[in-house]
Amino acid sequence: MGDSAKDTPSQTGKRIRAKHTRSSLGCGVCRIRRVKCDLMRPLCQRCSSTGRSCDGYPSGTRAVSRAGRVEPHIMTSDSSLTLLAPRKMLSDPALVLDQRGHRSLHYFQHRASREFSGYFDNDFWSCLVLQIGHRESCVRQLIVALGTLHESFQTGDDTPGNSEADSLRNQSISEYTKGVRLLNDHIFNRGWAALDVTLASSVLCIIFEWLRGAYSAAHTHLRSSLSILSQWHTNGASLPNCTSFWSPGGHMIRTKLEPVYTTMVLQARTMPSFPAVPLRLATQTRNEMEPFSTLKEARDMLYSLLAYLLPEILSHSNAAATLENQEDRNLGRLLAQWSINFTEYLARNPTADNPSDNPGVEVLKLWHIGGHMLFANRHSQTETAHDRFHAEFDLIVAGAERLLLHSSSSSAASYTSSCFSVDIGVVPLLYFVAVKCRHPQTRRRAVALLEASPRRREAVWDSVGAARLAREIVAIEEEGLGDVRGYRDVPGWARVRRMRAEIDLENRSVRMRAGRQGEEGWSHEKLLTW
Repeated sequence: MGDSAKDTPSQTGKRIRAKHTRSSLGCGVCRIRRVKCDLMRPLCQRCSSTGRSCDGYPSGTRAVSRAGRVEPHIMTSDSSLTLLAPRKMLSDPALVLDQRGHRSLHYFQHRASREFSGYFDNDFWSCLVLQIGHRESCVRQLIVALGTLHESFQTGDDTPGNSEADSLRNQSISEYTKGVRLLNDHIFNRGWAALDVTLASSVLCIIFEWLRGAYSAAHTHLRSSLSILSQWHTNGASLPNCTSFWSPGGHMIRTKLEPVYTTMVLQARTMPSFPAVPLRLATQTRNEMEPFSTLKEARDMLYSLLAYLLPEILSHSNAAATLENQEDRNLGRLLAQWSINFTEYLARNPTADNPSDNPGVEVLKLWHIGGHMLFANRHSQTETAHDRFHAEFDLIVAGAERLLLHSSSSSAASYTSSCFSVDIGVVPLLYFVAVKCRHPQTRRRAVALLEASPRRREAVWDSVGAARLAREIVAIEEEGLGDVRGYRDVPGWARVRRMRAEIDLENRSVRMRAGRQGEEGWSHEKLLTW
């Protein structure tokens, strides 16, 4: 039996087992099998090398180091992903939810997950994350925390001092702390194994921090998760007990989780003054593009191209895109090919091109228009370069107006005056129009749509906050110009080229400074509230 002492037959034909003391230090599987456990962390090699599922070690078991072992990033209990020193492994029993936990889980399944998908049908939110949570306690607890926080967001109804909303928010933070602790235990116990569970949990942590307005904490989570993904892609085969690239868990990471991370990178990089987020890890641009068979394929490809293109997509920065010449040409060709493939997809599926039934099609069209403008201006050093795209700005505003009208009349938005989605939508596009289009009527239409009810939160974007910031930029640019009737009435020297913004979403305020084109200095810091 494995490495146990061999049985020796006696003269009477009976088998006599060699006597030994049963160790209390090994993993549960090795103790049951009565073999010597090597005490490797997070999983013993004797189990993992034979395909068995190691169930970990009792509390207090001494750890045995392994040469060259690489540790993934581990979450701290409050708000960031960092490396933690090894500690005693806590037992991880199946999480038993109380009545409030079951209520929040039900709320997430039937209310929050519907909003998170935004204008698209995303089975990660509607199905997959719930399936993982059914078997993984850390994911289940983070779902409870996120469901509770989302209910607080909706209950708040833009009314400061709402006691019910405050109570739910405090409860969500308590649930979140439990979830992060369980995630720490999961990572300590499993290491690089079950990486799909670790990355799915991190998605929930990032969304939780975004929803409560803790952008810095969310940024830390995101960067650490992207680092893990990068290591998995480049060194996965050499990592101990790592989730195989071709295993079911690896397939889920590649096909389900990486598109979610690409979307989050795109969201983060659209935010003014948001810290830089690395991209070239989960999704790379391709030399060729296959025809689209589903809307999801078209969406994931466009998101990848946009995130790859835009180092600071909507921020006011003097830095132009730093693509190599070959990458530049390849990306332009792929953007054009995307438009051709998408048109062909809609021709093969004429029922898909109906904004009422499939608003995601309209979203992709608008983002491709925005991506085309940004790519065309990637090397421009002057704000007047946007003036030639007045027709495109009008198309974006008109399309966004149709989408918002659809959202306000849909059943998904009828029960709340505020809504939160994870997928990209129209808020950053409308902000882009408001700050880059200098035609007074068009940019004011964009601001008015941002201010319209319901209040929209699209990941890092708050529609009311974006409108307040855009109005301030319009005021700076048009100050002292008299009657502005067209973009020619806003000269280049008056236009805002740079901006620094510190956003405090919890207190609904932003501290901003602006720099006009051609000026080296900054304006005085101004506090904007909404």
